[in-house]
Amino acid sequence: MHLKLVSGLVRIFALITLWLTMAMLWNSGRLANGPVLCWFRALTGHPCPFCGSTRAVGALCAGDLNTAWHLNSLGVIAFLCFAAYLVNPNLAGATNKQLLKVKQKLGPVWATSGLATLFAITWVWDIATRW
Repeated sequence: MHLKLVSGLVRIFALITLWLTMAMLWNSGRLANGPVLCWFRALTGHPCPFCGSTRAVGALCAGDLNTAWHLNSLGVIAFLCFAAYLVNPNLAGATNKQLLKVKQKLGPVWATSGLATLFAITWVWDIATRW
């Protein structure tokens, strides 16, 4: 019990530290004018589905939800899932069980194809509207 409490406090402290650091970087302007870190964009000149995620997380942590969503909605969703996992790691197991049920109902090919299609549509939408 004591170990679980300490582990939970460490995870929450890590989340708060990450949150405050990203908010400070966003407010200082260092995220907006930083280098391009994406290898895909550096090689092709086109953004990957997660380009802008670092800036989106910074804006989210600073409380600028609209800007965060417009910078990269996938990055915002991924960060919120990561934050939820840090707060309660059991969520990952419960979510995985639900996803496995969907996969069993649809079949592995349809589940994977559906996810890949959703990912591709989001990517095309980002390129068309942001870049």
